[in-house]
Amino acid sequence: MSVAPPTGAAPAIETPSLGIADRRSSRTLQLLSDYLELTKPKVQSLLLLTTIATMYVAGDPSPLLVALTCLGGYLSAGGAGAVNHWFDRDIDDLFALQNEITGLIAVALNFALIGAEAARPTVNPDALDYVFRARAVMSKPPTPDSYTEAIELLEHALALDPKSARVRLLLSLVLSSRVLDDVSKTRDADLARAEELVGQASAISPDSLLGHIAKANLLRAQHRYDDAIPEYEAVIARDRNLPGAYANLGQCKLFTGSVDEVIPLVEQAIRLSPRDPGLGYWYTIIGQTYLMQSHTDEAIAALEKGRTANPAHPGPHIVLAAAYGLKGETARAAAELAEARKRLSNPDYLSSIARLHANRSFM
Repeated sequence: MSVAPPTGAAPAIETPSLGIADRRSSRTLQLLSDYLELTKPKVQSLLLLTTIATMYVAGDPSPLLVALTCLGGYLSAGGAGAVNHWFDRDIDDLFALQNEITGLIAVALNFALIGAEAARPTVNPDALDYVFRARAVMSKPPTPDSYTEAIELLEHALALDPKSARVRLLLSLVLSSRVLDDVSKTRDADLARAEELVGQASAISPDSLLGHIAKANLLRAQHRYDDAIPEYEAVIARDRNLPGAYANLGQCKLFTGSVDEVIPLVEQAIRLSPRDPGLGYWYTIIGQTYLMQSHTDEAIAALEKGRTANPAHPGPHIVLAAAYGLKGETARAAAELAEARKRLSNPDYLSSIARLHANRSFM
């Protein structure tokens, strides 16, 4: 059954036609406005005002001559403005690239200077010498032995300079990092000492950049990821060339559910320091993220890069075992699990779901 339209109403078919016409008209007006904006009209208005004033000061031009001169001037200068827009279209990308290159140079120089200073022969080393040696040790992929050596060097530095907030913060960083990498055989004692050192350093030098870094690292080691996030954000706001801050913030985002933010943060860390000693751990974070997004093949590719970057780190092996298991490749999963157990300070960590959940450094 058909129903006639009310008296005086337009036929139903005309309404969409009018809507389409309106949309076309709106798009045309917007296009014309965009083209006009390309000519830089605000700049042209100043140019034309100057042109008209000059013409009348010089003589008594006819209105037609003024109009034609203004039209020609607008078209030529407007065309130049449009060409200028075309050349400047990637200016933001160029600035971003410049900042990234500057960051790469800064990170590379930092590692080079630390290595050179640590290699300098000294007969009677002072606290600073021990600090440089410890930082040189930690500028290589971390292992249980390298953590032990760095801690001993920093303890020597602290004994020589017991009032140094910087040495305390560096020692706290190494202790909490050893826990995070699950190569500490004295986990509770390391965390307690790290927390004590951060507290002492904060009393000596509050609100230092290194203080924020050490506190954020400690919070991560305590699984307080929500609390660590603002600390890492404060670090990045003060120094955008610290790759570890981006990667660690990415891990915190992963464990607090902001999965989509993780990979861009870690990729920024890799761009800033493509040969960083933490590269194995960074690729592990990317692999974990892909696994959570059910992109198993991408996860395996990232985790294999992490394993290559630092074969001694248990993290890539642990997550690779899970990824291979999801793919049904049980033999490869078992092999990775065996490799992970060899590298863990406590192999029982992987013996049950409860123990795995208790230590969430990798899973």
